[in-house]
Amino acid sequence: MGSVIDSAYAIPGATTDHYDFRIVKIAVDAGGAGAAPEGEVRYISEGGYTAATGTFATEVDFTAAVASGDTYEVHEIHPDEIDNIIKAKVRNIYAPTFFPLSLHIMAGDDNDMESAPATNYSATNGTRANESTVVYNGAQSLKLTATSAGGYANTGSIGIPESTQLYAAVMCYVTSGDSATFRVIDVTNSNATIDDATSDEPSWMELVIPFSTPSGCEQADFRFISDANTDIAYWDDFQVWRQNGGVYPLPSWITRMDQVESVVGFPQGTGGPSSNFDYRANERRSRALRWGFEREDGRADNELHIWVEGTQDRPFIIARRNLSEPTSDTSNVFFDPELIAEGVLGEVFDILAGRSTGDEKQRLEREARESRRIWRNTLEELLPPIVRTEPGRVWV
Repeated sequence: MGSVIDSAYAIPGATTDHYDFRIVKIAVDAGGAGAAPEGEVRYISEGGYTAATGTFATEVDFTAAVASGDTYEVHEIHPDEIDNIIKAKVRNIYAPTFFPLSLHIMAGDDNDMESAPATNYSATNGTRANESTVVYNGAQSLKLTATSAGGYANTGSIGIPESTQLYAAVMCYVTSGDSATFRVIDVTNSNATIDDATSDEPSWMELVIPFSTPSGCEQADFRFISDANTDIAYWDDFQVWRQNGGVYPLPSWITRMDQVESVVGFPQGTGGPSSNFDYRANERRSRALRWGFEREDGRADNELHIWVEGTQDRPFIIARRNLSEPTSDTSNVFFDPELIAEGVLGEVFDILAGRSTGDEKQRLEREARESRRIWRNTLEELLPPIVRTEPGRVWV
């Protein structure tokens, strides 16, 4: 249990000391179950390399034998140190992101279904799943499979003022032959239906319901319904907004004014075949909306609020969002991986240069400068620096 064998590492003429005290990490279990020794790190013994067979003997045994097909890595510095560099690089990249402006921000900022919609939305007589193939915006949507007629996912009760003109909207994609309904429910008055939007299209449709909250209505629920048993529908970008201008919370990942680039409205396209608040997507160009910062409170989960003019068009924030840190060696990072590698290498070469002397030190310093140059220049081309907004109220 204390060796890794790889015939590709049978280096002719190499001595047994070639890899002394370097570090081997078992990155991925070949069985795909995350079983030991996945994630384990061991130092290679002094004289622990056998060139004829490509064998690395470790100072301390792994907790389980390395299996054929396991993915491993050999490092000169500890892989935890490299992981920390990767995480620092990723969390300081702010990429442009769409987010549906809404009076109510779902748990996990999941109005855009990018967190964990199968967790953050409730369900009745339906099975939820995080979907990464059928997606409207971003990398994920909510898949709902009915387990009986009318199975639904829902937002739960949301407080809204009575006798107020509002819009509710969501994107919907229905499996061919199935049908779906987006429903606004008056929770206060015996869960009465306020209005419905419907679709049976195997393509993304906007379901947009204008409604006035009934007298006495203090809470509403918004349901994403798969109409018949086993029907499947996909949902993305849920929001509720005012017909007239108003103040809106921003998602918790927006913590600086300079992250917000714009607020835009997407007019509805032509009416869909259901003729019931369904509209064809991507037919009309967005337009800029007037907006400005209204208040800031660092104690809150949603630190920033903005005022946005009234609109019947679906309003979206365009903001810079930092990338999620990878949680494992197989995590996806939604950005140019080669560029991130250059940024990481710049720091790794600097660390190794600090441990070296002479020509090797100079070589590593040159490599570090070149990697930093590529990282800096390419990043500025892809993502121009954020220009800091002056503090206070700003109208755009």
